[in-house]
Amino acid sequence: MAEQPQRLGDPHAAASGPKMAAWLRGTDLPSEYREHELVSNQIFLTLPEGLLDAIDKAIDGPNKLADGIELKLSRICGDHTQHVGFRNAAPIVYQYLRRQAAANISLNESALKFLSHQGIADAQSKLQTAERVLRRHFAIAKSYAGWLLTHPPYVEEQDTLVRAHRQEIAQRGTPNLGRPVTAKVPSEIQVTPAPALQRHVAKFEAFYLRWRLSGLAAPNLPLPIPPQTPAPAAIFTAGPMNEVGALFYLPDTYPVPSRDELRAMIEDALHGGQEGVEHLSGWIKMIRGGNTAKNAITRFGRILEIQHYSRILEERHSDQIKRQQGRLERAIAKFLKVSTETVHKDFLFIRKRLGNEWMRRANNTPTMD
Repeated sequence: MAEQPQRLGDPHAAASGPKMAAWLRGTDLPSEYREHELVSNQIFLTLPEGLLDAIDKAIDGPNKLADGIELKLSRICGDHTQHVGFRNAAPIVYQYLRRQAAANISLNESALKFLSHQGIADAQSKLQTAERVLRRHFAIAKSYAGWLLTHPPYVEEQDTLVRAHRQEIAQRGTPNLGRPVTAKVPSEIQVTPAPALQRHVAKFEAFYLRWRLSGLAAPNLPLPIPPQTPAPAAIFTAGPMNEVGALFYLPDTYPVPSRDELRAMIEDALHGGQEGVEHLSGWIKMIRGGNTAKNAITRFGRILEIQHYSRILEERHSDQIKRQQGRLERAIAKFLKVSTETVHKDFLFIRKRLGNEWMRRANNTPTMD
């Protein structure tokens, strides 16, 4: 039976059983797991329940993955479109692993009536229109994250940065890009961090800008800077992010250029010069207007999930998957709804880029001594 769309405005539908709306899902850890050795002072990234079931069916062994802490914490994270694990027992939010389509959200009569009173007509149709844009933004961001995590220079820089600041990360987590305005636009509410913390944050900020990220949800979970169309205000695109993007303004009195003309204008503003972006040349070449990158975008998005799940399995279940590569590939293929051959080729591709030991890269940063 096809899954029914979620209905906004219906409290009974929102709070019923395992299909509880993602934004209402509780993320508190059960007390019996808060001091568990895999969770306390650790990063515990969960595996989707469907993948756990697929692996259990594909791989022989007395111990089942879909059981105990794995299953319990997986269910707390739900469909993994928002929450993907826990750090020091607090939920990790990462929106680029999996996605629920906006088109699956259905507005009931009371919600439509409320929106109508707010001057928003034909809201359901607007949701469907927005879905096309959101789906594309998500696919590109997910693909870029997958490209980064199979790009050796990025992986080496991230790991070096995380190791160098493991104590700060253990105490405070990873900072996000926190300086959206320039010195030319002072803010009365800016708080100057302590010198040591400022140096720590500055190093992460430089790393984020170099790789076009807004932050790290956790090590190995990069957050690409998203597009904002239209930008909420010029001030939000000023400052450091203006060094790695461009504000495009078109007055409403100006006729919209043709598709090709507009593409050329934006392409030239963003990618007119290659100086200082050599480390991104592979990605930029793939996404330039003249290149048909649909298959590559899809592939790197899929690879984000494959390498993510595989590293978790190696970290926690290496004995279970040892000498079971073919069956593991079949299980992942079933979960992702692609062919086993496709997943096999993706594994070969990752190994070629990162080496034979790529699955052994841990997700956890060392905690304080």
